Amino acid sequence: MAVRTFGHCVTGSLDLIGIVAICLIYIPLSASSSVPEAAVFRHYNKERPISYGIQLPEGRAPFAFGHVLAEDLMSYLQEDPHGPFLNQSVPLVKWGFEEDTINEELESIWKADWHATAFWGTSKIFVPRVDKFLPSRQPPLRILAFLEAFRQVSGRAWSRILDGLQSLSRSDEELELKEIVRIFCKSLREQSHFCGVEAQIWQGGQLVMDSHTDGATSLLHLSLTLGGHRTLRIGHFKERHSPYRPQDNRRRGRPPGDEVSVWNEAAYAQDELWDIPQSTGSVYLTSPFCFEHGVRYEGDAPVFALQCRFAFANFSEAQLVNGQRTGNMRRVAEVVSDALVTAVDKIELRLPTLEEVRAVEEQLIINEQLRPVAQHAMHALQALNSSNTKARWHGLPSTPMVTKKERRRRRRRRRRRRRPARSLSREQDTSRGIARIIICAHIKIVPLERGRQLWCSQEFVPSCLHGCGTSLGAIALDVQGLSQCFRRCALLFA
Repeated sequence: MAVRTFGHCVTGSLDLIGIVAICLIYIPLSASSSVPEAAVFRHYNKERPISYGIQLPEGRAPFAFGHVLAEDLMSYLQEDPHGPFLNQSVPLVKWGFEEDTINEELESIWKADWHATAFWGTSKIFVPRVDKFLPSRQPPLRILAFLEAFRQVSGRAWSRILDGLQSLSRSDEELELKEIVRIFCKSLREQSHFCGVEAQIWQGGQLVMDSHTDGATSLLHLSLTLGGHRTLRIGHFKERHSPYRPQDNRRRGRPPGDEVSVWNEAAYAQDELWDIPQSTGSVYLTSPFCFEHGVRYEGDAPVFALQCRFAFANFSEAQLVNGQRTGNMRRVAEVVSDALVTAVDKIELRLPTLEEVRAVEEQLIINEQLRPVAQHAMHALQALNSSNTKARWHGLPSTPMVTKKERRRRRRRRRRRRRPARSLSREQDTSRGIARIIICAHIKIVPLERGRQLWCSQEFVPSCLHGCGTSLGAIALDVQGLSQCFRRCALLFA
């Protein structure tokens, strides 16, 4: 019945697209009943899951460090036939790579900046390494699908961080802290964590990166080693107020800042430095904003790595938080580290399986095919909503669904007005049909553990499915509640 209704509004070709879109909704992907043990994050230091890094006004910044090995999955990402890592004959400039100096000897590696989201309407993000707002492109399909799936399968961990930040904001009246928390909460709701991707290629040989700390975009940071070998060195401390190791004449003959460099072993005790090997398949999740670190490249094989951070689409917000080293930022980092430790302990933090990544790939391919039509439909929908006609498109409720009693009351009020609604023109009616199809095509299903499904539509959730129970900008529901949600979604085809 629904197909016949919108079939009167659109052409035969679009009708076929609509049927495909409906199939994407009504054929849920099978959830993974068992997660491979290797896909679950573990603490690097089980005895002390929270360590301390750089000195901030209220003590050293706390951080958690979770890691996992997924060699098959990382090889799958690296071997994307359309990506830059497998076929070295493809010019790196095509994917936005440029040489970037990483140490005082002016040695450089190739870097590119990507935005890893399928639903953003912007092509500019804040790039922390140059402190500018620059255009960027999407990563290769497999990497994009992996990050989309990872955000979904570990959704409970991000919800835990979001809840902690909201509690922090409610418990303190300081305006600056509230603004910082608002920016990070907004980023989590919009699912822009891990959307800022810095791709790195080192052609092989010995290379040592200068010791440094990252900006606030790396308060939640995912690092992937797709190929090659490198070593991550981290300076850490056991206590919040631990001092640096005393050094005699530490500045003599050394550049400023060398006294805290992880390559200056005189600054740290032997157990205050971690050398963490990163080979093909190595993945870690932490907060490099909180600690001093450096990378040493080894071996003759090329090294392919991805650094995934927060992607700020608002330049003023990015400038406000990225360079801050205040007590407020320490409190935010404390919430993030506590949430990550709990998520690892409760096995809420894991990588997606290869089957889950491939499932998201298929959905992204369909979305990409419909993207040109979606842009037209969005403009048509805006024109329709801004028209002066009294006819309302009830397929996109802007408020939560109301009770039967409230609907009857509104119906009686409209009758009293005695103002007949003008009918839509044929062109407006056609635009409605197109928009309905595109909205359904942009709802994607990603398998989650324990028989749950996650529905996500970055462009349309706030309007078209408002009231179904939103969480982090998505619709989460039990499999048993799918039929009820389908009835709600059927309004789109009424």
